[in-house]
Amino acid sequence: MKAAEETARTGATEFCIVAAVRGPDRRLMDQVRQGVKAINDAVEINIACSLGMLTQAQVDELAEMGVHRYNHNLETARSHFPNVVTTHTWEERWETCLMVREAGMELCCGGIVGMGESVEQRAEFAGQLGELAPDEVPLNFLNPRPGTPFANYPLVEGADALRTIATYRLALPRTILRYAGGRELTLGDLGTRDGMLGGINAIIVGNYLTTLGRPASADLDLLTDLKMPIKALSKTL
Repeated sequence: MKAAEETARTGATEFCIVAAVRGPDRRLMDQVRQGVKAINDAVEINIACSLGMLTQAQVDELAEMGVHRYNHNLETARSHFPNVVTTHTWEERWETCLMVREAGMELCCGGIVGMGESVEQRAEFAGQLGELAPDEVPLNFLNPRPGTPFANYPLVEGADALRTIATYRLALPRTILRYAGGRELTLGDLGTRDGMLGGINAIIVGNYLTTLGRPASADLDLLTDLKMPIKALSKTL
């Protein structure tokens, strides 16, 4: 509840309940139901969930709860996915995304750039997202973490990141393209500004799942400086 209230005070339009699981069990679904009701009773904010891969029954239950949007990233191109994930398949993720769309929830689906994929595979991924047509695409840039298999991967260079943003905007002309993790390292303040002018039209503020972002006030100040009104795009859509 505290986190939802703090999120609403920043001006954000959505609060996401996240669990790092393959998929939710009965206990987790019950906790989500209680949380969604408590937040809806106290805070005026849309509620999203990210709970891993779902069954059709779980998709239907989340829709019945009033969950506004489901977040489920494809992560990377289909051809590169086995080099990143070995516990499940790209197709399993794709099926969850399709069920969410058919249930009437909004779909948030993106991935991470810089996990060893080729430029061609980045283009492949843009095309696959275009086929899925999610309502929103969070674009993350790898933040190499010590102790992980990708610890020694180089950061995506700023110029490459901006070219990727422009390419995804062309592939997804009517999608909310949202800056997400790693932008602070890859792009910094100047790159964040350039990306907003080059195709990005939304930002995740605050911290991410396993890494820290930057103060929400810094992003809000940037939007003010660029004369980009908060929530205007959501109201239009």
